Amino acid sequence: MSVALHVRGRGLPDGEPVEWWVRDGLLSAEPIANADTAFDGGWIIPGLVDAHCHVGLGPGGATTVDEAVAQAETERDVGALLLRDAGSPVDTRDFDDRDDLPRIIRAGRHLARPKRYLPGLP
Repeated sequence: MSVALHVRGRGLPDGEPVEWWVRDGLLSAEPIANADTAFDGGWIIPGLVDAHCHVGLGPGGATTVDEAVAQAETERDVGALLLRDAGSPVDTRDFDDRDDLPRIIRAGRHLARPKRYLPGLP
């Protein structure tokens, strides 16, 4: 038996009152009978955007696919549901088929060498 949740608050950017119902991971504007109110008041946003990340890039360059998944899960767990990947040496296109990970908009392959020398910096 699935639990239905209800949230009520103010939407961004206009601050108008909004109400949403959630069941089985689906968001609906239509009321669901007997839903438990999980949030009542404050700001309601559908998810944050990380406009500059590198899923699949670590301190030494390319990560494993498992580490790239862990990076995407970390983004999701802090509320980012849309990622603008600014370049990655790891092919993350298979992540598109996973409903549990954020949506990724890709810039393409990462061009800079990791740990490159920058004059004047240690």
